[in-house]
Order: sequence, then structure tokens, then C-alpha cells
Amino acid sequence: MGIAGGVAAVLLSLVPSACNTSASSSPSAGRHRGAPRLRTVDGISIEVPKGWTLRRNPVPTLVEPSLPFAVGSWPLPSGGNGCAPSRAISAEPAAAALFWLYEYPRAGQRRSDFPPQDEPFRLGRLGGPFECLGVRAYRIRFRSHGRYFQVHVILGRRAGRLRHLVIAALSSLRVRPAGGGT
Repeated sequence: MGIAGGVAAVLLSLVPSACNTSASSSPSAGRHRGAPRLRTVDGISIEVPKGWTLRRNPVPTLVEPSLPFAVGSWPLPSGGNGCAPSRAISAEPAAAALFWLYEYPRAGQRRSDFPPQDEPFRLGRLGGPFECLGVRAYRIRFRSHGRYFQVHVILGRRAGRLRHLVIAALSSLRVRPAGGGT
């Protein structure tokens, strides 16, 4: 299955309200200790670091591509500019990490634009600033089980120590074929 299957989709589905808030009120509290929590949404599973927030459907106005979740190392606000979780982006503390996953419809996508994901997951090069985000970010495209994904990762200017937690979370992603349940 590989990380492509894994990196593909990150989130929750079994515990919707519990995943929408952080276990701590401080951006730095609880991020580095304890076992990660496994969350599954729309056939995508991810291990979220303890104390981090997994926000399901963070931009409800976005229809396509879908944005099933965002994960941050602090309590994430909901809402966005119609194409990204802009409220979370603008509220990100300097010592925090944020990533989110888009899923593109299969129709109209070129397979060559979405390579299979490598294991372990790699962030690659910092790009942008991207038009929809207004900031620089890591952008990773991949496919898994006939599904097409793009992840954006933003590390605050003092969040370098969280990079390994983001990579570990993304490397835990597992994707089921579309229609495979939650």
C-alpha cells in the first residue's frame, strides 16, 4: 500500500467532535509526548500527534477539490477563503506546524501529475508563495488506490523541531479505495 496509500488522507471520522479541539490550550503543550491518535475519515487514516488538532472539513465552502481535514499543533480555527484554511494559516503561531489534504476528483486528472507516494514521506522543497495560500509552503502531490491527493505543509518560523512530527504523521497515512467506507 505504501505511503501513497498512507499519505493520501489524514483525518478523523469516528470521533468528529473530539477531533475538533486540542487536548491543550497552549500551542506547545502536549505536542511531543504520548502515543499518536489514529483517526479515519472518508477511507483515509492518519496518526495525529497527541495534543494536536485534527479539524474535519476546515473550509466548508470549498466543494472541489475536497478538503477533508487540516491538522495543526495548536487549536485550529475553522474557515477559509474558499480554497484553503486561511483562518488557520493566518493564526498559526511561529512555533507551530500546519498541514492539510486536498482530494481531487479522478476525472480530468493526469496520472503523471500525481506520483505514487514514497516511504517514508518527504516534504521536498519549500515552494510558493502559492496564490490561494498567500505564503510559502511544502506541496506534495500523490496518488493511492485510484485517488488523487495534494498536501500542503506550513512550518512556523520557529517550528523546525516539529518537522519530524509532521513527516511521521504524513508517513502514517493509509488510503482505502474510493467507496471503501470510513
